This record gives sequence, C-alpha cells and structure tokens, in this order.
Amino acid sequence: MSDSDLSDELYVPDIEDSESEELTDDIEDEFLLDEPREVSGGWHLISDVFSDERPEDIPEFNTDYYGLNPALGALSFSSPSDAFKAYFDNTLVNKICEWTNTRADMYFANHPEKRGKVNSLKWRNVTQDDMFTFISLLIGMGICKLPKIAHYWQHDWLIKGPPVFCKEVMSRDRLFSILKFLRFSSPENVRKDDPKTRIEEYLDVLRERSQTVMKPGKHIAIDEALIMWRGRLGFRQYIKNKRARFGVKAFVLCPSDEE
Repeated sequence: MSDSDLSDELYVPDIEDSESEELTDDIEDEFLLDEPREVSGGWHLISDVFSDERPEDIPEFNTDYYGLNPALGALSFSSPSDAFKAYFDNTLVNKICEWTNTRADMYFANHPEKRGKVNSLKWRNVTQDDMFTFISLLIGMGICKLPKIAHYWQHDWLIKGPPVFCKEVMSRDRLFSILKFLRFSSPENVRKDDPKTRIEEYLDVLRERSQTVMKPGKHIAIDEALIMWRGRLGFRQYIKNKRARFGVKAFVLCPSDEE
C-alpha cells in the first residue's frame, strides 16, 4: 500500500530509551507467565496472540498436483472459449437455463393476460446454445461499452455495436426477454429475507466446478476483492481505497505458485 492510499498520516510518538527499556521489560514479564491472568472486563487471558505457538501441528502439504487439473488435458485451455467453458460447463449453463425457464413459467402463470409474450415476442424456452450466445453478448458489451443496451443493435454508424450484435445472432428483444427472467437459483427456493438464496445454488455448482478445474498450491494468500455494482443492493459496500469504491465484497484465495 502506498503512502497516498493512507487517509491519515501515521504518527508514532518518541519514547526515551529508558522508558522504552522499562516498557519492553514489563511486556516480556507479562507474557512469560504460564498461568491465565485476569485482564480488564473480567476476562482471563489464556494465551499470547502474538506468540508463534500453534495448538496443532501444521499438516504436511502432500498432493499429487497443483494448478490446472491434468486430467482435463491441455487441449481444454487451447483458446479463451475453452478456458471459459472449463468453468461454465454444460452442466452449469443447463442449470441456468432451467432456473430461467422456471421463472418464465411462473410469470406467465400469474399473468395470463400476457399470453406468453414479453417485449412483443412470443416467449420460447432458453436452450443451451441460447444461453452461451447470451453470455457471449454480455461479455462483448463489457469490452465495447455503449450508453444503452439498445444502442448495440443501432444501424447508425455513429452509435452501434460490433457486427456480432445482429438479429441473426440474437435479436435485441430476445436478449431483453432472457434478461428479464434470468435466474441463478431455483425461483421456488428464493426467500426475500435472505438475498443470498438468489445465487446460492449457482455458487454451489460453480464452486464445485472450480475445485475440479484447479487446485491451489502451497503458497496462497487470502485477499478481498470488490466487484463493482452501483445499483440497488442491500449488501452493497463502500470502500474508498478500492478503485470501484461501490460494490460487493468477496474474499478470494490467491495462489502464488508459478503453475
């Protein structure tokens, strides 16, 4: 962390040598005691949190491999698309299709006046190919950014997206209809008092797949990341030192091994 990241200047008062020695001796004598001692608030200190003593031995790091799963083969990562599908495999995408279609069925059952139409289109269930196309277009929007989603299908050369945004690939209304019903967990299991249930099943499948694709090595670090989100969200956080500042905080395991 650089000095510019600190909001306040760190102030360390000067201590005379004699005072420093007395303070050091007091601290050493205090933590050399073996028996528990009473501290403020009626608590009893039973261990030194700054000592390097651990209650159990650290298990030996013993694994046949770390990094990418060799059982998948190098061909599984020969292209960016293959690397993406290693995590978002057919099982996960089919689950997302199932949850999305279930939400659409529930919506039209509660709104018979819609007659199965949304955005002037007759709704049809999302297939695996539809979902992969939908995800690809969303990734493309993140690379080529325009003010509005509808602008990607504009014919005006001043405001239009890449050639992939055309009705032959997926029409604008079809993308909007999928976006309306897109779900990452079974709609029947969603609870209003627990926002986590909206993505819990998706995270379970993705976590299992991630553990299959990659195994971290011996040297790892626990870090936090902020996924930018400025919309309405009950657990959105503000961290001023992060580049995004607003978003969802996630804890991540960061391996530092070369492989």
